[in-house]
Amino acid sequence: MSSRAVIFDCDGVLIESELLANRTEVEALNAIGAAFTPEGYMSRFMGLSDAAARALLADEFGIAPADAFWQRVRAQCYCVFARELRAMPGIEPLLSTLRLPACVASSSSTERLYFTLGLTDLLRFFPERVYSSQQVQRGKPHPDLFLYAATQLGAAPAACIVVEDSPLGVQAAHAAGMRVIGFSGGSHMSEEARRRLQAAGPETIVDGTVALARLLQ
Repeated sequence: MSSRAVIFDCDGVLIESELLANRTEVEALNAIGAAFTPEGYMSRFMGLSDAAARALLADEFGIAPADAFWQRVRAQCYCVFARELRAMPGIEPLLSTLRLPACVASSSSTERLYFTLGLTDLLRFFPERVYSSQQVQRGKPHPDLFLYAATQLGAAPAACIVVEDSPLGVQAAHAAGMRVIGFSGGSHMSEEARRRLQAAGPETIVDGTVALARLLQ
């Protein structure tokens, strides 16, 4: 598999953050009267930007907490990350030997991306190449973020390969005209989550960073 640039999703690909953030958000929402299971919440909201997730919560579930609630949740997430967040096993050797230009393109906020990538010592692999859905008009599953990332890398969309763990991210990569590898190596990837990822139609799915490194090399 050859390509001129690699675009990595962050949560669940570079870092083991999905279960930590999901647990914190579900506990906070259920404390104010929601009734989410961790599995159900993740299947519905994984891959969405903060703005899109809040809109979905309001429109579909009738839950619209004030900004102060989300500020507390963010602070709680950061505390959990500080204690428990780890880089994806094997991702540091992969990035150390990767010869292609690479960037991060994530639904997470710019602030959170710099916090988590800095905390896991992965930020050094992406100097000035960390892009958030906050920087574009529409987040995943729309192509805007990946097209923006390709422009910043100076690469044509067709010359980019995206590494994603969410169906929404796979859809966004397809919409951008990019090839996409599904990544199921995160601890949050249940069999059902893997089936949903497969159904989104990535070119292939890898179950860890060793297999991913082989493809990217």
